[in-house]
Amino acid sequence: MEQNRLTEIEMALSNQAKEIQDLSDIVYQQGKEIARLNRQLETTKQQLIDIESGTKDAKSEIGLSGLEIAVLNKPPHY
Repeated sequence: MEQNRLTEIEMALSNQAKEIQDLSDIVYQQGKEIARLNRQLETTKQQLIDIESGTKDAKSEIGLSGLEIAVLNKPPHY
């Protein structure tokens, strides 16, 4: 009877250790996802600041006026 009880306790402890490891893995993955989302949020914030301030972005048309965009996209026969 005592051996059976000890085996049950060992099994419960083993299951708890597995659950703790699973939760730890989930927390780690969520931490990585939060960091990625924070980087994406900062990039988006900077893009909005650039648009609002009219700052020109050399890689895109963000921050350019309508006239400047038209000049950049004019047909070749002009």
